[in-house]
Amino acid sequence: MSRSARAAAAVAVALTVLSVVGCSGDTPAPEDSASGTSVAPTTSDAMRPTVDTETFQFSADTSRSGRSQPLRAEPTGRPAVQVEDFLEVVGGGVALTYADDAQPDGSLGLSFDLSQDSRFANVGESVPAVVALSEGDAQVEVLESTWDANSRTLTATTDHLSKFWPALLDPKAVTDRVSGAALGFPQQASPRPECVGQTAEVGTTTYSLDPPFTAEHWLCLRENAGAVSIDVISNSPNGWTVQSTPAFSAHHPVVDRSLTGLIDLAAFETVFANAYGDGSYVAPEGSTTLDYAPDLPPQRLTLQLDPGMSLLRSLFLGVQALYPSIPFGAVDDAAACTKILDAAREAMEPTGVGAGNFHREVSDCLSLSLESGEATTKEARFDASRLSILTMVPDALTTLTANVRGAVAPFLGQGTYTVNVRTSQNAAPVAASNATVNLSTKVTDNGWGVELGPNHFRVSDLMKRNGRFFADTNYEWTINRPDGSDLGYCQGHVRILGPGGVEVARYDQTGFDQCRGGGTWGTNTRIFDAGTYTVDLEVLMEKGPTLRASQQFVVDQ
Repeated sequence: MSRSARAAAAVAVALTVLSVVGCSGDTPAPEDSASGTSVAPTTSDAMRPTVDTETFQFSADTSRSGRSQPLRAEPTGRPAVQVEDFLEVVGGGVALTYADDAQPDGSLGLSFDLSQDSRFANVGESVPAVVALSEGDAQVEVLESTWDANSRTLTATTDHLSKFWPALLDPKAVTDRVSGAALGFPQQASPRPECVGQTAEVGTTTYSLDPPFTAEHWLCLRENAGAVSIDVISNSPNGWTVQSTPAFSAHHPVVDRSLTGLIDLAAFETVFANAYGDGSYVAPEGSTTLDYAPDLPPQRLTLQLDPGMSLLRSLFLGVQALYPSIPFGAVDDAAACTKILDAAREAMEPTGVGAGNFHREVSDCLSLSLESGEATTKEARFDASRLSILTMVPDALTTLTANVRGAVAPFLGQGTYTVNVRTSQNAAPVAASNATVNLSTKVTDNGWGVELGPNHFRVSDLMKRNGRFFADTNYEWTINRPDGSDLGYCQGHVRILGPGGVEVARYDQTGFDQCRGGGTWGTNTRIFDAGTYTVDLEVLMEKGPTLRASQQFVVDQ
């Protein structure tokens, strides 16, 4: 049985570490000496060479190696390379070589008798495992291992000669690593693109979106080669399906580019694409572009929450973090992974009833990398090591699922959004393009600041915060509407920038309302430092173009 096939078959074995041991042809890293360890290397028995030390007795079974040459087994010190914090290499190990530096044609059995090592007398929740260091690698990998607690014997099988050590795997450290890496994204949101709120003109028709964006999506409408295109950009940690009436002619989903180093991007996108039929999808922190035929412009979008995508993205981030510098191998048949998304959706249900299916689909899907002709030997070996660790620590995926479910729960309030595409003829008698916006600054009417002149203030000498005087500044804006125009309601977005251009405050209206803003307790900004400040205003019009204005003001001490 091949190395990768053996690893894939063993994925579901509890408390067993999957492995595929290989090497590159680079120069091996140096090693520390095994100080204080007396050794007695032996090569007299070609079929079972041994090494005896104060802490272990090692033997290698070469009966299935496919070679008749004697195998050399020699002691080696601790690995002088990076060892992840969830692994503890407890002492020295062994190096196995043939005289001609060849590799076995079959497999070798490795056995560490650790009955004399007190560290293995009671391992508690730790999981004993054999780790290996292949030539040119900067990290050790975990091998398929079996621990006999009664005899305190640790065994493994390999098809590549290397250096091997007995080690202890810390399940809690694995769980913390996986969950910690995966949960860094739920609070992230993407910045508001400039195109939000803009209309698109195609011929004599103007298209606009109602609403122009949602609480979890930025929407951009634009003309594209005589037709209309809509960009749907994620603004939350959730995943969404996108359906259109009428159907779009083409769609172009984009998965967050940071995933390109985690797993073959085309494969990851195929998992999603195969799951949505004639619809599209917006992955967490991703986007999709919908293109329409000139004679079939869009009328309505329906965006449906799919939190399973959040869990799936977290999975890849968390599992990648076990070996952050080594990418996943390619997956040849990504379509075979489609069920992993269905399992993720089930696992994200409040009851978590699909957690068992999710475990199985994760193992099956990631195992495909081991069979891939595209994956490098190194990628395949470390994918096997990742699977080994997940198999040994089944709680890692359970904890990851629960943590992601809890982290995204605040964002799961509304499961469906409907966006209508409005049209109007450019010849309509509406002078919307002549609308203007008034923007002014002031100090709040509370005496906590002094107005020296238009847009010129001084900090108060009455009130302090944290021991410092301040000016309680504010702004106001209104819209001048041309006679006979119908611009509908407005939505204002205000940023206040400090002397260095750094944003010191932001005020965003969440819905469309009367066309004025500011001047209230909810929009006052305390300014402590002297300097020139800038108020930037953007007003989205329900039925007209976006309006912008900027006003500077000066604060003295």
